[in-house]
Amino acid sequence: MEYNDFIDIRVLEEISELQKEITKALRFGYKNFHPQDEKRRPNYLRILDEISDLRKALNQYEEFLRLLERREYEKRSKEVGLGTNKECTNTLL
Repeated sequence: MEYNDFIDIRVLEEISELQKEITKALRFGYKNFHPQDEKRRPNYLRILDEISDLRKALNQYEEFLRLLERREYEKRSKEVGLGTNKECTNTLL
């Protein structure tokens, strides 16, 4: 996974959307729905949808950060002459 300029923004947007849905549920009730919602989906289901969206965004963000961590480790390892993780493991065995 390569860096996506918008991955961190997407996480923040998903957090905001979840916050908005929770706020609506607190104001109008978890079992109520928006009057213009033709499907009449209750607020608690909308919250579950937003939780799912946030979880997906967080997973992608975590993958990106782990990749950054690996690249930084490999860069530092080369600077001190240790090589990559695989090379380090092989020399220890």
